[in-house]
Amino acid sequence: MIKKTILLSIDWYLPGTNSGGPVRSFSNLIDSFKDKFIFFIITRNHDYASTETYKGIESNKWIKRSKNLNIIYLSKEKLSFLNLINLYKEVEYDYFWINGVYSLYFSVFPLIYLKMKKEVGIVSARGMLNPQAFSVKPLRKRFYLLFSNCLGLFDKIKFHATNESEKTYINKHLGKNKSIFIAPNIPSLIQSKNKTTFKSDNTIRMVSVARISKEKGTLKLLRKIINIKQKIKLDLYGPVYDHAYWNQCKKIIQKSSNNISINYNGIISYDKLPKTLIKYDFFILFTEGENFGHSIFESFSAGLPVITSLNTPWRQLKNKRIGWDIDIDNFEFEKTINEIINMSKEEYYIWSLNCINFSEKYIENMNLKQSYLKLLEI
Repeated sequence: MIKKTILLSIDWYLPGTNSGGPVRSFSNLIDSFKDKFIFFIITRNHDYASTETYKGIESNKWIKRSKNLNIIYLSKEKLSFLNLINLYKEVEYDYFWINGVYSLYFSVFPLIYLKMKKEVGIVSARGMLNPQAFSVKPLRKRFYLLFSNCLGLFDKIKFHATNESEKTYINKHLGKNKSIFIAPNIPSLIQSKNKTTFKSDNTIRMVSVARISKEKGTLKLLRKIINIKQKIKLDLYGPVYDHAYWNQCKKIIQKSSNNISINYNGIISYDKLPKTLIKYDFFILFTEGENFGHSIFESFSAGLPVITSLNTPWRQLKNKRIGWDIDIDNFEFEKTINEIINMSKEEYYIWSLNCINFSEKYIENMNLKQSYLKLLEI
């Protein structure tokens, strides 16, 4: 069988880790469909919020990663419209897939090209039309969407939404006549054994894997943690791109009492995540908004109950005995900590096993591959 070819335009890709979810979403997608499609990826030669080029990777040249995966890592000077058009023409693609909505080089230029060619394309919105996305540069984003709609850049686009809520937001901002297909993110499943430790040394061990940023709620989390009387160890993993914000975080950390241990451990690579997560009792993330939340799902699959805000797709966690989705500003975090303090080891192990079972059943029930194959019916 002749495999069809997908050309993917995405700002950042592996080995980058700073941009979070989209990279994991597409790397998992490519891994799942490596036997059905050939992928060509056009991306930057550096990670999100970094100017340092990837070590050991040649820029501006197609690199064959495997028999089904080819990537070109572009330097800044090669991101002209003309050069990108030439790259598009080099690939005999069946599908042109665009990650995101607002990027000039990796969203707008491809949309203009597809409009010129009168071709159908796919756009993964990645939460960029959700309400939380408009807390940053709202006027610029609304003007761009209005202008693009007037030019008809989205007329022949199939939009990829990951859930019904995202589909609603796409309709709201771009019109109800848009072609939208729902295909949930393909997550990573960490193969984890049942947990055998809980509150070692009478300490609650928590981990957060996310950008150190306002949108991920780092400062809000720290302010809550330092007021807890129980012994807590919190380890933070993730990139820092707003150093002024991180300085505020460090000032809060310095105020913590002896019963609170807060450590920043830098950026963690995906391959080290499984062995890292299983060292902890709980995963915690006070995010302002998640389209999916790969780190949340991976924590479930590692057997970690999750404490998170109401701004994710993962809801009713306590009813499922796999965690807590809480109103952070309404003292629910303090109530949650009290529940954890009173939780026995036996009860925790049940919750941990529930998390593993939940993640496995999620993948079994979502029929993920069929959703994407339907999206690719052009």
